[in-house]
Amino acid sequence: MSRFELEFACLIPKSKPEEEPSESPFITYKGTEYKKTLRFNFPSWKPIKSRLKRFWNWLGFVWFHSRSRKCRKICFLFVLSILLLLFTIICVFIPLLFKYSSSFRQYVIFSPVIASHDSFNEAIELYKHYDSKIFVRPDNLYVKINGTRDKLLGVWDLPQYGNGSSPKYYTKAEYLKGHNTNNYLLFFHDSYGNRRSYTTDYSKLLHFFNIIVFDYRAYGDSFVDDLNEKGLVYDGVQLFKWVQSHVNGSIFLWGDSLGSAIAAHTAAALNINNLHPCGVMLENPFTSMAEQLGYSWFIAKMNWYMPWYKSTIGDSLVDDDLSFNTNKYINEIDCPIGFLEWNRHRAKQFNRNITIYDYYDGNSPPPFTNAITELQKYFYYKTDTQIHSDMERFLRSFINAGRRYCDAKMLQ
Repeated sequence: MSRFELEFACLIPKSKPEEEPSESPFITYKGTEYKKTLRFNFPSWKPIKSRLKRFWNWLGFVWFHSRSRKCRKICFLFVLSILLLLFTIICVFIPLLFKYSSSFRQYVIFSPVIASHDSFNEAIELYKHYDSKIFVRPDNLYVKINGTRDKLLGVWDLPQYGNGSSPKYYTKAEYLKGHNTNNYLLFFHDSYGNRRSYTTDYSKLLHFFNIIVFDYRAYGDSFVDDLNEKGLVYDGVQLFKWVQSHVNGSIFLWGDSLGSAIAAHTAAALNINNLHPCGVMLENPFTSMAEQLGYSWFIAKMNWYMPWYKSTIGDSLVDDDLSFNTNKYINEIDCPIGFLEWNRHRAKQFNRNITIYDYYDGNSPPPFTNAITELQKYFYYKTDTQIHSDMERFLRSFINAGRRYCDAKMLQ
C-alpha cells in the first residue's frame, strides 16, 4: 500500500433541484439529496523514512569523514564568531551605550511625533457609537508654562458629547459657557505620537468628561526642551493650575502607560503643594521604567538576568532622571486611585508591594475609598472603541468617589 486514505463524510444539501448531477454520489434522505464526501490522501511513511535514512547516511559520510575535518573547523569557528559578535553587541555594547548616552536613553523611552501648528486645527474622527463616526474640530490652545512666552504647551479642549463647542477666549466665565458638566479630565498620553494619536481613548472618555489633553515638551507642537521626569511633571503641575484657574468643577487625572507614571508623580507633587485632583486613573501602569524596559525592550530582556543590568540600565535611568518610579509616588497620593489594565499586556502585574483588589465579577463595583488601601482594577481591551456597561459602572463609581473626595477637601 503506497499511501493512506482518510475519508470524511461531509453532507451538504443539494442547492437546486434542477442542478446537473455531479460526479460525486448523492445520498437521499426524506426526499432531500445530499452531496457526499471529502477525501484526503496521505503518503506512506516508508518512502519518507527511506529518504531520511539516506540523507542521514550521506551527512555522516560527508561531515564525519576525515577529509571534511577542515570544513568542520571552519564552520564551527564561523558560527562561534557570529554568536560572540551578537553577544558582544546585545549584552555589552548596547548596554554601555545606554549607560553613557543620554540621547540614546531618550530615544529608547520616548517616541515623539512633531507636527505643525496648523495640523492640530484639523478635525478628528471619533466613534460616538459603534456604528457612527463623527468629526470634531478640537479647540487648539497654547498654554504658557510659568508665564514664559517661548515655552508653550499645545493643548486640546474636547467638550463632552452633547455640550457643544467651547468659546475661543478663555476667561473663567466664558470658558464655562461651553461646558455643561463639571467633570474635567487632564489626559497624559503615552510615549509615542502626539495628541492626535489617541482618538480611540477620546471616543470612550468623552461620554463622561470634558477632556483637556496636551502634548509633552518636544511632542507635537509644544516647546522643545530636555525630556526628563522632573520637567514633564513640572509641565503637568503648571497645566493643572491653569485648568483649575479656568474651570469650576472636579478635575481628574488620567495617565496611559508612560503617562500613568507622569500622572502619579504629578498627583503626588500637587498633594505636596496642597492642590488636590479628585482622582487619578492609571491605565496600563508599570512599576518603574527599569522594570518596564525589561518586559518591552528586546535588549533589556536579553540582559534582564545579567549581573550588570542594574548598573548599566537601572542606575543610569535614575541618574538621568528617567526612573518613573510609580511605586514610590503612588504612596504619596491620598485621592481615589483606579487601574485599567489591558487584557493582553506584556508587563508584570503592577505594584506587587500593594494589595490590589480584583473585584470584577460581572456585578456593580464596590465604592472607591479615599485611601490607597483599596485600589480598584478593571480589565479591558485597548482596541475597544466604546465603553461597555461594566466599565461604565466602574468609571461612574470612580467619578462619584472623586467628587466626594473633593467635596470633603473643600469643607476642610
